[in-house]
Amino acid sequence: MFIYSILPSYRGFSKPTSDTEMAQINLKLDSEQLAKTDYLAGCRSTTRTSYIREAIAQYNAIIEREVLARKFLDASMKCRGENLKVNREMEAAEFDIEEERASQH
Repeated sequence: MFIYSILPSYRGFSKPTSDTEMAQINLKLDSEQLAKTDYLAGCRSTTRTSYIREAIAQYNAIIEREVLARKFLDASMKCRGENLKVNREMEAAEFDIEEERASQH
């Protein structure tokens, strides 16, 4: 699964053209981590490869949410700054109108 909204480019990686097309990677784990991975994959009645693929997908989803949250926060802070500026301008305009009314009476 690819999330197009947060990934600006794939920088040399190409999107798979079908669900069956998979890239191959080489992953080095220490013996303790490998044993734990094999044990837990067995507990779930799945292969090591499937277990690792699922773990990566879950971790990617977590990181994607963090990236989106940061983007939303950044956008919110930008809007907040603009809103404060507009509020100050409106307050200044209201003050000018009230002064003008007071001077007319």
